[in-house]
Amino acid sequence: MTGKRAKITPQSLQIIIKRALEYPRRPRTEVAHDLQKHLKANGHEVPELEVLERKISYYRNNETASLLDQPWSISTLPKYEIAPQSLPVVLKLFVERLRSDSVHITIREALWIGRLAFIFKDEELLWQSAIEHSFSEKILEDLGFNLTDMGDDALLYGEMVGKDLTPADFLDIRKKESAAQLVRKRMETSGRKNKTKKSTPPTEAKQ
Repeated sequence: MTGKRAKITPQSLQIIIKRALEYPRRPRTEVAHDLQKHLKANGHEVPELEVLERKISYYRNNETASLLDQPWSISTLPKYEIAPQSLPVVLKLFVERLRSDSVHITIREALWIGRLAFIFKDEELLWQSAIEHSFSEKILEDLGFNLTDMGDDALLYGEMVGKDLTPADFLDIRKKESAAQLVRKRMETSGRKNKTKKSTPPTEAKQ
């Protein structure tokens, strides 16, 4: 369906927000045209051009400045700490981006590199994941809209354990882990109750 009444699902809204903010200097009409093509190609309903233009303007106008989006350097460490074990890879990617793309990584991106360095062994995958999580974090801060989903969690967990996991696989793992935690909790509770019973002095028999 195409037109003003086309339904904008959470999935298509994610695409609209991402495209609106990825290229902030690009004319909104160009971005809207590209969005229409992309949404149609991926099976989403397609809003009219003016609807998309209004949404692009709204999300761009509500983006806020943050210190986290300032350039990163060693001098930012006292305020924005990075685990010592992750610092070498942060520095390496910092230098590589400057050399290859003349891109100065932001504090937010450096923090995400530090967090994800324990999961990704491939540095290019680490960089791409850090970029995506930085972008999602900023959208959540500015607009209160969460771009991440179970698929992102499944990818990260799969990377950590060395397996290709689907969201369904990850959900099944989480359910099993939750069940195991519930059993442990019940056992601990039961143990505390038994301990309490044993430690309670018997009441004196009535004369």
